Amino acid sequence: MTTPKWSVLIAEDHDDVRRLMKVRLEEKGYQVMEARNGLEAVELAPLHNPDLILMDLRMPVLDGFEATRRLRQIPATTSIPIVGFSSLCDGWHEEALAAGCDDCILKPVDDKELTEILERFLSPPS
Repeated sequence: MTTPKWSVLIAEDHDDVRRLMKVRLEEKGYQVMEARNGLEAVELAPLHNPDLILMDLRMPVLDGFEATRRLRQIPATTSIPIVGFSSLCDGWHEEALAAGCDDCILKPVDDKELTEILERFLSPPS
């Protein structure tokens, strides 16, 4: 019997950052969905029910703070862990938590920190 893989939704407006994170997660065995802005994340998350959302906080169309607030209002996504990330996360940590993020990490996200986040919020796939 095959163990199902954990899924992660990456909401990031910079294509290069999103692709890099996708590759890193897929190498670790995770299924990855991508959103280019907060509005796409709000639309995709209830449809695909990811196990974790990595949410850039500064994005066009709808920023990560408002996207997180909206996701927390949708019954299907209210309990999905959301980790905000931004190059300004040091100054926005409390605001990210107030918006509904479970944690906030600095961008660029190094591999050790990404692994720690995955281990904290998910069990690695077999």
